[in-house]
Amino acid sequence: MAEPAALWSLRAVVFDKSISPTQNVILCHAWVALDAIINRIDHLRELVAAHPNFIDFHPHPEIPSTLSDLAFQQGLASTILFNDAPRGQRESSAAYKLRLSRLAYVRQKCANIPISVLTNRQIRNSLVHIDEYLVREMAKPKTGWLVDSAIARRDQFTAAQHGIDVAFCRAYISSEDVLIHFDNEISLIELRREANEVREAIYGAPRTLP
Repeated sequence: MAEPAALWSLRAVVFDKSISPTQNVILCHAWVALDAIINRIDHLRELVAAHPNFIDFHPHPEIPSTLSDLAFQQGLASTILFNDAPRGQRESSAAYKLRLSRLAYVRQKCANIPISVLTNRQIRNSLVHIDEYLVREMAKPKTGWLVDSAIARRDQFTAAQHGIDVAFCRAYISSEDVLIHFDNEISLIELRREANEVREAIYGAPRTLP
């Protein structure tokens, strides 16, 4: 596959000369996503703590956009680094070949790291293809939705007396430090640890403590 004649960027794009410049650029996008995951989780916790006088509901106006971007960055990092799905209909043979070699490279670099969130295909698909999931999930009868919000307890909103179930889309449960997205529960403690350790293993970036 042809490679670019030159690269210009504000960051050092080529960090590993054992792989192609194209792979380096792709992996740099994942570095930015991993860094953003860490920053968004830390910022979310700060926003939740900003109004300690509110009980069970966290009203900071930046919470919805923070949750939305956290989900986007997680889906992006997971797709670039750990997508082991069969070749897609619209995926070129060159892109598929690069994806497989990148996956092998990442797995070798991260061999000693326990990873269960970023490698989870079901979680990744629900984040990346959220439009498709929303069409299907929101068609469920007698279901109310908590979307892009932060609450203290998952049972805070109940409508069982009216025969309504409560479902979650990018909803943060602060007492558990968990993000609930459709049928998926994402531990932010684990997600942050994985993002931090993967970033260090692949890019040699220093650890960012909680």
